[in-house]
Amino acid sequence: MHNLEKEIEIVNPRIIIPLGKIACSFALREIFTKLPPMHKICGKAFRTKLCGKLREIIPMYHPAAILRNPKLKEEAVSHWKQLKNILKNQKNSKSLLDFYFLFFFFFYISFL
Repeated sequence: MHNLEKEIEIVNPRIIIPLGKIACSFALREIFTKLPPMHKICGKAFRTKLCGKLREIIPMYHPAAILRNPKLKEEAVSHWKQLKNILKNQKNSKSLLDFYFLFFFFFYISFL
């Protein structure tokens, strides 16, 4: 088990937002053997088993991708607005720990 998986187990979030392709390929490995292009999965919610529990995964573009390709900005803003609505509709949320942002998630590959 990797450090990131241990951290996910400790925090035990229901929703995980992986930023970028590497983070998404880790988080969605139970669903996709080969990750589809980011523009097809960003902003969409997937339910999958991650670290032994069913979690909601909502992939987003990595901020560096938006800086490299300014055309993605409008789409990314739309995805973040969708995420805001998803979070508003989470009625069973008991704490902020139910929602766990993994900004560093893309660094996962560095610690293997």
